[in-house]
Amino acid sequence: MATERVSDAVNSVFVTNAFVKHVDMSDCNLLLRKAIQPDLCRLEYLDFSLNTITDMDAVKIAQIFRSSRNTLKHIYLSKCKLQEFAVITIADALLYVKFLHSLDISDNSITKQGAERLAAALQHMSTFNLMHLNVFNCFTTASAFSVYEMIKGIKTFQYVNLGANVVTWSLVDPLIFLLSNNRQLEYVNLSSCNFTEPVFLSILQALLQVTTIKCLNLASNLITKKVAIQVAVVASTNIKLCDINLSITKLKISPLFRYVENAHFLQHLGLSHNIIGEQDSKEIANFLMKNHNIKHLDFSWCLLSEIGVHNIVSAIVTVTSLHYLSMCSCHINNTSKKLLAGIITNNRSLLHLNLSKTKLQSTDMVEIAKALQRSISLKHLMLDDIDITNEAAYELSVTIKENLLLQHLSLIDCNMQEDGVLHITKVLQNVSSLKYLSLSDTIISDVVAENIAVVLSSNTRLEYLDFSNCDWEFDGLKELNKVLPKLSRLKQSVF
Repeated sequence: MATERVSDAVNSVFVTNAFVKHVDMSDCNLLLRKAIQPDLCRLEYLDFSLNTITDMDAVKIAQIFRSSRNTLKHIYLSKCKLQEFAVITIADALLYVKFLHSLDISDNSITKQGAERLAAALQHMSTFNLMHLNVFNCFTTASAFSVYEMIKGIKTFQYVNLGANVVTWSLVDPLIFLLSNNRQLEYVNLSSCNFTEPVFLSILQALLQVTTIKCLNLASNLITKKVAIQVAVVASTNIKLCDINLSITKLKISPLFRYVENAHFLQHLGLSHNIIGEQDSKEIANFLMKNHNIKHLDFSWCLLSEIGVHNIVSAIVTVTSLHYLSMCSCHINNTSKKLLAGIITNNRSLLHLNLSKTKLQSTDMVEIAKALQRSISLKHLMLDDIDITNEAAYELSVTIKENLLLQHLSLIDCNMQEDGVLHITKVLQNVSSLKYLSLSDTIISDVVAENIAVVLSSNTRLEYLDFSNCDWEFDGLKELNKVLPKLSRLKQSVF
């Protein structure tokens, strides 16, 4: 398959092959109308996300849609600062595209007139195979009504992201029709929709009819006791629902977990940024001890007492299938620490672990680091704002050395001494999979800087570096500046 990916450094015409199939020009800060020719007759995938698309750019994009109308399947225009004329121009051109599967225009402010033209284009696609629609944070209530009313007849959706669009009573009927009409729907995002309780209950009642949903995102909505019970009914009824996000919902947890006992198929559970009382923690613990299929648990930034943390951690010990665990900002005391080490030891398939700001003591970190040595599949490790002694750093370095899959390492403000930082940076030379490295708020001596330079020069996959607020010595910075220009994949570096 012909593929072209542009670079920020080039300013000439990029896409000149009329038979190219895949064009990714996301976040490239270019005048798009000068970077691509319009007669791409075999184009299948087009991504212009994270670029400012002017009205003139929109005219060029419309020409591309027409020339590739028989082949274009995936269009991504997220965060493009589209103005009304650009939206209308692009929407009218979409009428020519016959076989579109995916459309992402999220995070663009779309007016009522633009929404009406877009809705007409989407309705036209209802006879084809549009499966993926992302209109996150696009509409006012008036403009949303136009779109929902027009697309409610589409029956082919598998992925619908309607988050951050306020849903009032006027939108309930078309939205319910849209959801209940799609019997293949697998992903639904209704986060930040500012539901009132009656509206929320009506939407959840409609979701009971859709038994194919695998992922449901209800984050950043107010979940009352009645709504919590209805969410539990949805989770218990839908045997395919394995991922539910209830973060930042002021969730009434006890009612939810009393009624959700039958949801043994649930694998992903997001509860971050909620207040979890001691009784709530017992209900969660009871659920976890009965559900051994859980793979993803997020309790980051939850307001939990030490007893609450202990209740939850005691239950997680019984789960042996975890891939993702975040306890960020939860106070882990000495008793819970021993249980946490057991969780890490029991879950050999753990991919993501976030223990940042957990108030672990320096001696506790030694035990946690030793437990991590058995987790050879770890890809993401975050231990920010935890005191890491030289001994703990050494044990952690053994973990890193043995783990050939590590991609993301964050050790921000860990109060490491020079020997500790040296332990970590020396073994990083052998971790070729690393893409993200943060040692922010760390004292970097010249010796450490030399090690970091070797790490950077030996790792061709690094994309993000964060050394913000580090105390560098002059010679160390010079060593680093020699290496940075050679990192071809580096997208962002902070010093």
